[in-house]
Amino acid sequence: MSGPARATAHASSRAAVLDVIRAAGTISRVGLINATGFTGATISTVVRRLIDDGLVVETGRAESTGGKRRVLLQLNQSSRYAVGVHLDHAGITYVLTDLGGSVVARMSRAGAGAEDPRPSSSAWSARSAPSSRASASGANGCWAWAWSPPAP
Repeated sequence: MSGPARATAHASSRAAVLDVIRAAGTISRVGLINATGFTGATISTVVRRLIDDGLVVETGRAESTGGKRRVLLQLNQSSRYAVGVHLDHAGITYVLTDLGGSVVARMSRAGAGAEDPRPSSSAWSARSAPSSRASASGANGCWAWAWSPPAP
């Protein structure tokens, strides 16, 4: 396997390992092998890259079961954040969450009420940004706007 197929396989194994670590809280590499069915070499490579990227940290050692004590892994919850936005007539709510999904901050603003939520003239609309890619979708008064800068 090479090229895009290999990148996809790596990305899916990385996502699977991250999901198992998130669900388990703390887990050893051997536990990851058992939970995912991946080989030891795959787990070793994926975990090393996750640690290098700051997404996973080694947090200590498990109780000995007769051999070398296993190193425990867990998500570095403060390594990444996500922003969620909920828009409706009553208001706009912004939420900041960490990698584990815990809410770090929340902010709300009053909405447009009975007014039409579509902007009449906005820097975010497709009409006023012809060289950029913009889109809007809405149903039942809820609108979500997506915007990306123009290609170089």
